Amino acid sequence: MKKALFILISFLFLVQSVFSASSPTEKELNDFVVAINTGNAEYVENFLRSYHYDVNDDIKFDDEPVLVFAALKGHTEVVSVLLKNGADVNAKTNDGYTALMYAAYNGHTDVISVLLKNKADVNAQSNEGVTALMLAAQVGHTDVISVLLKNKADVNAEDNDGWTALMFAAQHGYADIVSVLLKNKADVNAKQNEGGTALMLAAQEGHTDVISVLLKNKADVNAKNNVNGQTALISATHKGHTDVVSLLIENGADVNAKFANDRTALIEAAIEGNTEVISILIENGADVNDNDDKGLTALMAAAYKGHADVVSLLIENGADINAEDNDGWTASMYAAQNGHTDIETELKKNEKGSILSAMLAEYEEWTTSRFIMQAKKNVGKKICLKDAVILSIDGSNSVSLSDKHFNNTVHAIFDELLEEQILLLKEESNYRSFYNNIGVADYYGSIETIQTDWGTEMQVLHIVFILHSFR
Repeated sequence: MKKALFILISFLFLVQSVFSASSPTEKELNDFVVAINTGNAEYVENFLRSYHYDVNDDIKFDDEPVLVFAALKGHTEVVSVLLKNGADVNAKTNDGYTALMYAAYNGHTDVISVLLKNKADVNAQSNEGVTALMLAAQVGHTDVISVLLKNKADVNAEDNDGWTALMFAAQHGYADIVSVLLKNKADVNAKQNEGGTALMLAAQEGHTDVISVLLKNKADVNAKNNVNGQTALISATHKGHTDVVSLLIENGADVNAKFANDRTALIEAAIEGNTEVISILIENGADVNDNDDKGLTALMAAAYKGHADVVSLLIENGADINAEDNDGWTASMYAAQNGHTDIETELKKNEKGSILSAMLAEYEEWTTSRFIMQAKKNVGKKICLKDAVILSIDGSNSVSLSDKHFNNTVHAIFDELLEEQILLLKEESNYRSFYNNIGVADYYGSIETIQTDWGTEMQVLHIVFILHSFR
């Protein structure tokens, strides 16, 4: 009788267990989630004992493995319970991240130790090719880096874009991690798919301490990327990191190296308007008159951008004011184009030995009609309009700035010259390149430029055209 009763009780318990295993209440499931989230390992263990779920297939959060969620939260005991109950230590999320990766990113060294003891793949990669070592390097977890390296993490593993752990650490400024990685044989000159190096990334972000470590470990200071040929120096110049610029130059950076369109660091600094960087570059041998493939110089770039202080600095250091780009434009033309009248005036004051200056003295008293008559003597020769200037002269044929027909008057004189076939370039693509500052101002309708250049007190102006041989 007692034996029969024991069998009945055992059967009822088995039925209850089977029923319970397949049917946890909604509250129990919610409590289980809370237990994972809060690190209640005891509840997790009791739940798994009561409901015979497969922790890899039957229990997931938002279709993601529960082990990953526990590792993310840093609950070491919960991770241990899940592993004891058959959780796949290398299970991945939909994006390919493992529990080890999440633990590494969040700095949970205890969880990492448990996972590694349970044979977690230290070199597993996400869908983007990211490893646990890279994730730890991104956020500066030095202790995690050490643990992973001791467990044979690949220090030179690359993600899908060619980034290594060293590059991530360099970009984010973690000099201590950079040192650890280099001691473990990280390739200091490894390149991304686009050719960027750890040194370039550190230079772009201004991390001088990281740069010092990299240079001491023989980083190539003049390496160029594959996209536009930028070097670390050019990257630092673009961002205005003066300390980095000095450090790189001290370690052999080429101040005249060229990147996209043959531009130099000096031209880039002129575009950005950084006088301090420009001074450093010039002091260290930067060619102040070097130009890109379109003939643009640092002075032209500064004039176009309106950086008056840079223009002055470049002129003081020997910038050629009369240099022309491939289309015949000078720095003063660039200034006029963008309405930077103060710069245009500065450039005019510093012009030396121009043909315009020499001829003005001789033709100062001439009227426009007399000048055109003189020009007619040169019919048949190839000559073009290289300089046009507006002078304050009393006399006939004068034009007031306030005259609404001012532009018409200017173009009327052009037309008369064209009718005499002195200028044959009107239909050519480079026609407007032969205008000088005033021509550019007129072409763009910047009457204010003319007014400022020659003084607002000038009420009456006389137009004089200086013509000389076309080269």
